[in-house]
Amino acid sequence: MFSPCLCGSPQGAAVCSHSPKSLLELGTFCGYSAVRILRLLPTTGKLLTVERDPHTADVAEEMILVAGFKHSQVESPVTLLVAIAQLQSCYGISSVDLLVMKHNVADYLADLQTLENSRILSYGCVLLVLKSHLPGALQFLQYVHHNASFKVVSQVMDVMEIHYLPPITGPAL
Repeated sequence: MFSPCLCGSPQGAAVCSHSPKSLLELGTFCGYSAVRILRLLPTTGKLLTVERDPHTADVAEEMILVAGFKHSQVESPVTLLVAIAQLQSCYGISSVDLLVMKHNVADYLADLQTLENSRILSYGCVLLVLKSHLPGALQFLQYVHHNASFKVVSQVMDVMEIHYLPPITGPAL
């Protein structure tokens, strides 16, 4: 459970309470939340931000660099599938410990399923979902509420904290 007051924002609180080694942010916008997250990440932590609009991604990258976080993050104006491939091939990140979803709510379900299918979400990965109150998020909400792999831990206003706990499967006997 997170407290928005603990570290200044829901994202900051999630970083403080879960100490992720790798974080994926979908929807960077101007980079403000990325800077807030980066100041709380452990020195070995990595943040990959995905912003589909190249102009917005450029603005965010500039803000992040001006804030002094040159080597702690990667700004990626690409699709989610390309970002997943970059995580694994370019940055050696095999799984994500914290996922922040604050992009277009209509893409939440498809993007979550893409992340699941790519097996990039670590067991226990924390999903911090913003704007969950918007109408476009209905199918996403139904999916996580009816899927045993997800546990909704808290919902405060329009921010949900969800834990990814897929069944652990062993070798076939």
